Amino acid sequence: TNSSRTSSANSTLVGCSGAILLLGISMATTTTTTTFMEEALLMDKIQSFFPFSINNSYPEEKKLQEEGEEVEEEEEDEKCPSTSNDGGKTSHKVVIELEQEVVDNLPIMTLEEVEKCNGLKEGEKMLVTYEGIVYDVTEFANAHPGGRELLRTAAGMDMKHYFDNYTVHSQTDKASRWLAPLAVGKLASSAEIVKAQQRTTPQAHVHKRHILLNKARTQILWVASSLPLWISLRAIVRMVGCVIPSLARCMASALPVSVPGYTAGSEPLLSSDLEEEDVAVAVIGGGIAGCGAAWALSQSGFRVVLYEARKQVSGNARTFDWDFSEYPHGGIVRSCVSVTAWPSNLYKNYTALLQHLNIETVHQPLSWFLNSKVPGYEGHFWGADPRVYEGSLRKVFEEDFRLYSMVNRMVAKTSEVMKLRWAPWRWNDSESMYDNHTGLNMLNPFNVVPLYSLFRMVGGTNEWWDIIFTPFYTASFLVDELRPFPAVFGPLIEAQIPLNPNSTNSWQGSSKHSEHDCNITTCVTWKDAGKGIRAVFDQMTKDVIIKEDTRVLQIQVLPNGKKR
Repeated sequence: TNSSRTSSANSTLVGCSGAILLLGISMATTTTTTTFMEEALLMDKIQSFFPFSINNSYPEEKKLQEEGEEVEEEEEDEKCPSTSNDGGKTSHKVVIELEQEVVDNLPIMTLEEVEKCNGLKEGEKMLVTYEGIVYDVTEFANAHPGGRELLRTAAGMDMKHYFDNYTVHSQTDKASRWLAPLAVGKLASSAEIVKAQQRTTPQAHVHKRHILLNKARTQILWVASSLPLWISLRAIVRMVGCVIPSLARCMASALPVSVPGYTAGSEPLLSSDLEEEDVAVAVIGGGIAGCGAAWALSQSGFRVVLYEARKQVSGNARTFDWDFSEYPHGGIVRSCVSVTAWPSNLYKNYTALLQHLNIETVHQPLSWFLNSKVPGYEGHFWGADPRVYEGSLRKVFEEDFRLYSMVNRMVAKTSEVMKLRWAPWRWNDSESMYDNHTGLNMLNPFNVVPLYSLFRMVGGTNEWWDIIFTPFYTASFLVDELRPFPAVFGPLIEAQIPLNPNSTNSWQGSSKHSEHDCNITTCVTWKDAGKGIRAVFDQMTKDVIIKEDTRVLQIQVLPNGKKR
């Protein structure tokens, strides 16, 4: 490549599945004259030299230097951006650097051996591949930032698919540093490497997730069906405890569920203990549940110490800073990575919390628009517009919308019965997100039956699900697979972001845009979305001692019964 550069400009040579990529960083003081055509020709030239390569590329550097190419190795801890065809923007690639000697000494493994270690059975080994190297992630799974279950979905597969789709891995060198010491083998040939990548498709990933979800559903069904029994036994133990406390403690020790006040370790603190100055309540984990528990305890007068392994409390409700400084009038925009709007009529507890913390909210109208160009199913769709007319996807899928509405009504009626909403003492209760845990609704079969299965059972089409439902709610819930979605949540999401708007979940009328305009008006959000969610956690933890970036490894019970 022809480039004039200063000492601050760097380039690196990185292995990439059978080809060596020459990656360059254009600094502010660098003028690069390399064209994409020159890069393509260089790629062909290098690929002819090396049909198979690894990430540690000292031999390749030497070969290129013999050809008269200037190669400068990038600093070990820097990111590796590669030029793309999007107008000079850069994309990143996960690079795992291994010493050549380490790679040479790795045993040869077959792809079949790797695929058998797929994590479907609890306790079995989990292997993954990346660019021909096999990694054992069994022990690392417990420390995976996304959780063990998320890594299980990738076990037995190639990581390229996941690194390409979850770009957070390429924003830092953490993934490469974590995987490097876990190398346990290598695939036999470049053909096996290609086969591993070809087998790891989005469809294969979804199929793996379905297998794991089905196992989870079975466990949930068992828990849900046995819950009334344990609740009844717990009530009996507490009744016995009012008369014979020692007998109640004995009965509680035989139960697989805890009975507050009687199971060992769940006894209430004595008033004499609370008067001691050194007594504090430790809360482990600064996510939504941890901060909520810490806040409730501090409101009750306890001295609370909150331990959080990450550098900031908030868990999955954290914020993310988007850097638009490279664009005109750009800057840093802070947004939430989870919930950004909610219907106050359903989220009553959170609404009450925000009012108590004096955090201001504003109305957030939501409008979703779809435009389908699928042959035979062309049309557009505005979620808030219930009208059926030519050119609208409501006209194309008129029967499917009717069936979906019928399914939701059936689920809603069943849930009403199971939640005991017909009982006299619940006549004045208003609807809430938490209703699904009331009455006998834990035994509701629609907690387990997917909404997709129910919809297809009554004659709904795959096309409606893929063209209407999936994109509509993928944008809402930030998930890419909705077929396992439990049917019991159908009426709830219809009340929040309806596919069939009515007078209870949307407003309809005219505006400056149209005589038949309508806007969903059930949702609210923080007045400043970027600061709002942070303000919630700051307010909840202002009276709490926070120890961030502190991972709790062990809890010891001292001889006097206290815990450390």
